[in-house]
Amino acid sequence: MGYVLIHPYEGFYKIKEARIPAWITISLLLLVIGVKLCRVYFTGFLFHPVDLSEINLMKELGLFALPWVTWIIANYLVCSIKDGEGRFREVIQGSVYALSPYVFFSVPTILLSNIASLDEAVIIHALNTIMTVWLLVMFIVMTQVIHNFDFLETLKNSAISVFAILTIWMFGFIIFGLSYNLYDFFYELYKEVNIYH
Repeated sequence: MGYVLIHPYEGFYKIKEARIPAWITISLLLLVIGVKLCRVYFTGFLFHPVDLSEINLMKELGLFALPWVTWIIANYLVCSIKDGEGRFREVIQGSVYALSPYVFFSVPTILLSNIASLDEAVIIHALNTIMTVWLLVMFIVMTQVIHNFDFLETLKNSAISVFAILTIWMFGFIIFGLSYNLYDFFYELYKEVNIYH
């Protein structure tokens, strides 16, 4: 993970060429989830003013995992249509390794958040900004290497992937809304029928 963080092009090429066992990918993903849990529960109160007893863990993990999972699906589908060479397994592995900045920047951020004051908040915000930019770069490089695109193709297909993600979310919200309305309709109908019996 550290090698990919510092040498993303070479790292992703090695991932594409090597057959990485599934257990390594799963272990790295569990590490990322563990770091996310540490950010939720151990970030200093000044920078994360939330009552820990009120945290909805499934919601936190869901909001963290949803963009990542939909990125994998959208990226694979879009790049397959656009003659990308990456297989689904490689996209998953690349997307796990692309999260390496999240792991490496979260540790100092969590530690600093517990000792820094609000006057030093600029350091925490700077680290989070660098992490976000680095994550974007890692996902773009991953797309370029795994699918063997040139740089402009990569940017174009990444933008289309983001649009596909938004489309997937929109359809998901529509289906959820319609399902809820349908459930509510049948539930009210059931109550009406029971009243008249």
